[in-house]
Amino acid sequence: MNQAAIELAVQLADREYSLIEYRNRLVRMQNMGCICHCSAEIDMGTLLYFSVNDLYMGQGTFVLILFSEVSDNTAEQEAGRDVYGRMYTYAIIEDVVKEAFTGHYSFYTSELDGRLVMIVNFPYGLFPDRSIVRFLDNACRDVHEKCRSRYDMDVVSYIGDPIENVRTVSSVYTKLLERATLHRFTQHRFDDAVCHVEMPSPLAPPDRRSSIEQLVQSLATSVLAGTDYHSLADELLRDLAERRASNIDELKRMFGDCFESLCHIFGQMGLKIKTRMLREEQFRLLYDSVHWSEIGHWFHAFLDRTHNEYIEGVRRTTRRELDSAMQYIGDNLSDPDLTIEKCAAAAGCSVSSLTKTFRRQLNTSVAKYIRDMRLEKSLHLIKQGMSVKDTCSSCGFGSTETFHRLFKSRYGITPGQLRGTDHIAEEE
Repeated sequence: MNQAAIELAVQLADREYSLIEYRNRLVRMQNMGCICHCSAEIDMGTLLYFSVNDLYMGQGTFVLILFSEVSDNTAEQEAGRDVYGRMYTYAIIEDVVKEAFTGHYSFYTSELDGRLVMIVNFPYGLFPDRSIVRFLDNACRDVHEKCRSRYDMDVVSYIGDPIENVRTVSSVYTKLLERATLHRFTQHRFDDAVCHVEMPSPLAPPDRRSSIEQLVQSLATSVLAGTDYHSLADELLRDLAERRASNIDELKRMFGDCFESLCHIFGQMGLKIKTRMLREEQFRLLYDSVHWSEIGHWFHAFLDRTHNEYIEGVRRTTRRELDSAMQYIGDNLSDPDLTIEKCAAAAGCSVSSLTKTFRRQLNTSVAKYIRDMRLEKSLHLIKQGMSVKDTCSSCGFGSTETFHRLFKSRYGITPGQLRGTDHIAEEE
C-alpha cells in the first residue's frame, strides 16, 4: 500500500464499528433485488448464505468474480492475525470495483474469506455472450490499473463460469477461492491481471499423475548419480504447483505422495534412509508452511542430505568390498584358479561392482592386480633364496614358462638371473 491507501484504511478504522458490524456492513446490494442474504461471524470468518429466487436466477447471465490482492503482506496478514488490515484492504478494492463496474446491470459485493467476492447480473439482451467476456476482462483490468496507480496494490481478478442456478454459486465460489489461495501459497507470478477459472468436467477428471511417477523415478536416479538433480526437483515442484494441483490441500497431498514414492524408490535402490523421522518432519512442515517455497527449500535440502549420505555409504561399502577382496587375494595367491568371481563372492558384491571399484579406487583391473601381487611376492621369495619352481607354485603361476615371461617383462631379468643363474632349467 502507498500513503493514499493507508489514509483510506485509517478513515475506515476510525469509524466505530465492531468486527461483526464491519463485516456485515460489507455485505450489501447494488441495485439487485433478486438476491437476499445474511451473514454470521464464526471463528473470525464470515459465513455467508445465498438465497436466490430461481425465477430471477434464470433471467440473464450471472458471473461470479473474486478479487485477490497479491502484494507482499506482513507476517501477521499471512498468518491471518491482522483481520482488520485484511478487511480494510478489500474495502479499498471494493471502492475501485464499484467505480469500474458501472452500467445497466446489477452487482453484489462482499468481503468473504479474506477476498472480495462479486456477483454480476447481465439481463437478457444487454450483451452478446462474447461481449460479456470482453467487458469483464476490460473492467477487471481497469480495477487492476486503478488499484496499482492509486494505492500501489496488485489485484488479480478470478472470473468463473456463468452461474445457472443457486446451487452453482457455492461450487464456482469454492473453485475461485481455491485457485486464488493456491496462487498466494505458491507465490505465483501473473502474466495477466485476469484469470479465467474453468470448472473441470465431472465426467472427465484430469489425469494428475501422468508423467509424475516417471519424473520421481528420474529424480531418484539423478540423486544417487549426483547429476543435476536440483533442476529435476524444481521441474517436479513446478509441475505440481502450476499444472497438477487445483488447491493447497491437493498440492500438499500430491507432494506427500511424491515424497513417499521417492523414499520407496530409494529403498528399492538399497539406500537406507530414516523414513519415519523424515515423514514426521515433512508432515510438520506441510502443516506449518505459509509459502510453497518453504517446502521447496526443505525438499532440496532433503535431496542434498540423501545424496551425501548415499555417497558416504558408497565410500564405506566400496572400502569394505575393496579391503575384503584385497585380503582374499593376498591369502590365496597360491591358487592358480584365483578368479574375479571368487574375489567378488568373498567381498560380498557382484563382479561388475568389484570391477568398477578396482578401476575407480586403484585404476587397475582385478586380473592385473592379482598378477602384480603375484610378481611382487615372487620377487620377495626369490630374493630370500627360494627356488624358481617353488616360487612359481607358491605364487599361483600356471607354469614356469608363464612365470619366466611375466617376471622378465616386469623386472627386465629372469628369476634365474636374479639368483645368479642363466636359465630356469639349470635352477631346476
